[in-house]
Amino acid sequence: FHSFTRPSEIKGTAYQFRDCAFSHFAGGVLTFFGGSRARSTASGHLVAGCTFRDFQHLKQTTYPAIWPRECGVAVRDCRFEDAAHNAIRLIGNDHFVGWCQFENVLRETLDCGAAYAGRNTSYLGNLFLGCSFKNTKPVAETNLSLSDTRAAAVYLDDGVWGGDIVGCDVDSARCGFFIRGGNFHRVMWNQISDCAVGLSLDRCVAKYDAIMDHFSASDWNSASTDNWFMSYYFGRNASASGSLDWNHPLWRAAYPSLKE
Repeated sequence: FHSFTRPSEIKGTAYQFRDCAFSHFAGGVLTFFGGSRARSTASGHLVAGCTFRDFQHLKQTTYPAIWPRECGVAVRDCRFEDAAHNAIRLIGNDHFVGWCQFENVLRETLDCGAAYAGRNTSYLGNLFLGCSFKNTKPVAETNLSLSDTRAAAVYLDDGVWGGDIVGCDVDSARCGFFIRGGNFHRVMWNQISDCAVGLSLDRCVAKYDAIMDHFSASDWNSASTDNWFMSYYFGRNASASGSLDWNHPLWRAAYPSLKE
């Protein structure tokens, strides 16, 4: 498949893309919907053994090659190469990115990740396992100061919680892993080389800790759009499949860190 400008939207459950090759596309390839965040039910979608090459050049865009949303999309043994912006962006819960290769990605941006997740503290249970990242940095990298580290192989952004980065190999990036706030991340058994910064930790939403302490469980559950903090940091774009109840036994069982 090649030379298209809008991503295909995959809805329902258990769709599979295996051993496909996508090239020369502008506006993303696959956007997945399905599953239920509210009920912690995976969509079962799978992308395996696919190659995504030369994207985001025909048209300047931030749409990634793969955009898993909602709950439980697996991307494994795929290769992403030659991209201006990020290759994969996770929105939702329990997505899996395993044994994928990212090379010459993130070439024209200073603030994103080759693999990215973030901007909602209820996006829990996402795992990056055994992936390799090579030359994932902006072309203008030599003109940046050491403090400009927001172009990263893996970027967990704006207070997202519970992201795991395990057994990954990063070679030649501006930043290996950039974790911008949040709690309960696990970064284990990774190898990082030839990076300006290996691991950057940012207390992005820490200044709101005092505000969070003033909310009871019932306040979290009944968060409305009138409350900017609650709607933005725990309920923003909460779920197409229903409202979220972080105190529900299903969520407490799936994400033990919530008990803390």
